Amino acid sequence: MGIDAFHAHLDKCSRCLNQPVNMCAEGNRLLLATSPGPDQQDADLLLDYQRDAIRSWGATSDLKFDLQILQLGLVGEAGEVADLIKKIKGHGHPPDRERLIKELGDVLWYVAVLHYALSLKERAPKPLHVEKRKPADPPTNSIQNAIGLCISAAELVQYIAGVGSDFGVILMFIKEMAEESESTLREVAQANINKLKLRYPDGFSSQASQRRADT
Repeated sequence: MGIDAFHAHLDKCSRCLNQPVNMCAEGNRLLLATSPGPDQQDADLLLDYQRDAIRSWGATSDLKFDLQILQLGLVGEAGEVADLIKKIKGHGHPPDRERLIKELGDVLWYVAVLHYALSLKERAPKPLHVEKRKPADPPTNSIQNAIGLCISAAELVQYIAGVGSDFGVILMFIKEMAEESESTLREVAQANINKLKLRYPDGFSSQASQRRADT
């Protein structure tokens, strides 16, 4: 299974081969169903989340353009997290767990969809995974994690061909920041999907985006 099955499908399906942003159901299934990452529980969670997140992606027929918009979204949302931490830690604002979960969920959405879009471009699907810190790494706090999140997002945009580990580093920061606020990666993912289902109950459309509730 994995990438071999996906490539075998491409050999038989002209739609998936020629229309990577409009693949058939089987092509999408094979692209997503890659081998699990190092942490099975996180890998299963991220695979399920990615399937739901893609439903609210307004892809066009221009994959290069879509990748550019997704990259802008990723760095923009990472900046929203950094701004929230700055206000809490630097300006004396009260902790806002719900807002942090929302902002981390927005970063998670761009990570999942950008990873999927890059898999289409590279024709080399790899599973999302959360990077692990080395035992010798010093402990971090929310300020350091927010800075690391922004740096990792910028590096991913700069080295966009590097599918895999950069996503894992971003996911590591999302998970650690959630846990520091007594939340979990699962809660962040579920809260984001719940928001998107309210915003786009029938899937993404430009009309729904323009009239959406502020959720």
